Amino acid sequence: MAINGINNAVEFGKFDELIINTTLADFNYKEIPLIYDFVKDLGISRYYISRILPVGRGQYYLEHDVSKDIKRKVMRFMAQKFIENIHNNFALEVLGRGMPYFSKTCYDLSQGNYYPLCEILTGNEAKYQNLFKSNTAELLHRLNRFFSGCATGLFYCGLDCDGYIIPCAPAGHIKLGNILKEGLYNIWTKHPILKRIRNRKSVSGKCSRCNMNRLCGGCRLTAYGLTGDWLGGDLSCPY
Repeated sequence: MAINGINNAVEFGKFDELIINTTLADFNYKEIPLIYDFVKDLGISRYYISRILPVGRGQYYLEHDVSKDIKRKVMRFMAQKFIENIHNNFALEVLGRGMPYFSKTCYDLSQGNYYPLCEILTGNEAKYQNLFKSNTAELLHRLNRFFSGCATGLFYCGLDCDGYIIPCAPAGHIKLGNILKEGLYNIWTKHPILKRIRNRKSVSGKCSRCNMNRLCGGCRLTAYGLTGDWLGGDLSCPY
């Protein structure tokens, strides 16, 4: 039924993006290459691999998180496909969610030429290339100190079905205000949690000591879930 729905969406042809997401776990990590091979020809625009986050229902499934060694191997596979698809005019974007350190994997593998910013933005996307031509990625990478790493509070926020703004999509239990009552602008620019999340120069723990801090900075929701501090270190990082 899910595949039929995807095929219908592709045939409809009016969606800006079609995304498939796989949550990485200790019982499915070996299947990631097979899943990629299966979905790459469906006509979708992006394939995400996310991880189990230590918040909400995810905190009850942390025992199924993969080891750091497995995480590095999966991210290397993802990075190979990420770089390969850029060379093939980005027919399919492969990105990590909740794993901003995926940028480091891509950066290292491509010797600094290709890597995502804010997890979901690279500058190599076809729609941006069509709008701003071939220098888009170079321009964004020169500006990476302003919005690289975890996208929360910098590039996007979440919105639930009742109109509540949340820090990011998996943080549905943290409601920052209602868009119908307070307006997006007021919540986005004034809420203390979002303002604190944006203060990336004040991150602590291992993230503050990492030489890839400007590209990654760790998952802020993971830091909050494991340390109680939005600017704490990301303990899920495999590096």
